[in-house]
Amino acid sequence: MERTFDNIAENLGTTGTVAVLVKDVIKKVMEEVEKRRVERLQEKYSGCQIYKIPFYVAEGISLAYTHIGRSSTTYFESSGMAKAGKVFIEIPQMTFGLTASGATRRASLEGLVYDLGLIEDDDLPTPDPVSVVMAIDNSGSMKGEKITDVQKASEIFISLLDKHDRVALMSFNSSAKVLSPLADISKKGHKTNLVSTIQRITAGGGTEFGPPFAEAAQILSNASRKKLILFLSDGNAKFPEAQVVRLIEMGVPTCTIGFGSDCNKQILTQIASRTNGHFYPADRISLPQVFAQISGRSQGLSDLLLKRGIIKQDDQIWEKIVLPSLVDTLTLVLNWQGSDLGFLLETPDGTLITSDNYNSMSGIESINFPEKHSRILKIHGVEAGIWRIGVDALDVPSEGEAYTLTASCSGVEPIVIQPFAPEYSSTSKVPIAITLPNNFLSNRNNVKATISTPRGYKEKLALQDDGTNADLISGDGTFSGWYDGEKSIGFYDVEYEIENSLKEAAPIWLANASFQVGAFLEIRINKVALDKTRGPFQRMLQMIRDWTEEARELKFE
Repeated sequence: MERTFDNIAENLGTTGTVAVLVKDVIKKVMEEVEKRRVERLQEKYSGCQIYKIPFYVAEGISLAYTHIGRSSTTYFESSGMAKAGKVFIEIPQMTFGLTASGATRRASLEGLVYDLGLIEDDDLPTPDPVSVVMAIDNSGSMKGEKITDVQKASEIFISLLDKHDRVALMSFNSSAKVLSPLADISKKGHKTNLVSTIQRITAGGGTEFGPPFAEAAQILSNASRKKLILFLSDGNAKFPEAQVVRLIEMGVPTCTIGFGSDCNKQILTQIASRTNGHFYPADRISLPQVFAQISGRSQGLSDLLLKRGIIKQDDQIWEKIVLPSLVDTLTLVLNWQGSDLGFLLETPDGTLITSDNYNSMSGIESINFPEKHSRILKIHGVEAGIWRIGVDALDVPSEGEAYTLTASCSGVEPIVIQPFAPEYSSTSKVPIAITLPNNFLSNRNNVKATISTPRGYKEKLALQDDGTNADLISGDGTFSGWYDGEKSIGFYDVEYEIENSLKEAAPIWLANASFQVGAFLEIRINKVALDKTRGPFQRMLQMIRDWTEEARELKFE
């Protein structure tokens, strides 16, 4: 457009009536084009940093930046920036080494030079904050390892919360006691105080559910934001009907955690379902993963991976996830019971990121709890495409190490994988369920799950939202089915395949989880026996399965 104006102005003069008219027309067209461009970018890149271009740069702007260890340059033409008050520039969050340059070749057009400035944090879009009440059972049955396991896993939950969230803490037995009032997690000393207070909780007394729910409702009654109750108990108590009715009236969902095999799963499930929450069964190994999933739910994140397994020394176990372009931040949580494990990452362009260098890379936020056997990675401005997430056995015992791996993402409407029990028996029917947002599907009947058994067989299962399977209510967005196939001891991988209406982002959405049949000790023993008997024929079959999987992934590239 500038060249058009240049040619006309050269022949007709820069101050003539025709030249002025052409200039005005060009500007109006450019303004309309920019308006549509900004709207598209705002919709697509709402999680990116916002940069402000005050008025007009005749030649455009060149931006050089470093992200996840790589240098990149982006150029924006002047025609795409005319009179833009705000422009969403496609630069990942947590970008370092940003430089910008722009020049005015046509001083006669505007006669001014304009700078590029970063808008203050207060002007950036922020996630919808949430007010959370953590209610921890400290009755006598929680003495010993149980309360210790809860104390370790609670720190993971607190670390995953967004800086804009608010948290209150209480313990309960036959009565409820507020240990820390509702306050911003970013308030100086509040996060440290929460962690230290949890470490000082001691167990003793009976169990009543009414008092903690009444106290939680009172705490949240004046909260003017999203609200959530996280309720953990290993015991049995009378159903708190009056308190649950009040929470329903207030619109406060409750995520209940049944810790251990002797908790009243029926009552905890009813509390969660009636308040539009979720029930999470947990043991000491799966509890950190449960906390990670609830933290993701409170922030509106989508589940990508909920895996568990056993890894041996010098092994690397890889998982694959497919990220559409709408995803902004990828959060990974790795937990184990002892020894030392690490992360490995492979980006869509093949760049390998190891535990030796991700701590120093821009765009990657690392949180480690070595004494609590946990690692958290947050990758900001994540690239679309196929990512490989690796678990690296840095130092594990000869019999192997049990672990859980969780991956979730922001930028899309939340997708929730319904949690599995810590373990199932050989006679159990296993519920396979996933909850989707109402506007996510183009074909609500096209939700599938593929279950891979420890012996390498695969079984496909169509999931329905008709209230007849593990889903209790028809049309509520939860698609489910029952797996009642092979039940040999070991881990079963579940791949959820979902038709996606956002065709430009990805033809389908994939999520992965796993459940186990038998206890971890049984699986360890069984795995050793299988490894010893695995011969050339079994290895050949595994190679064929791997080749088939690689060919299947080509459609995402």
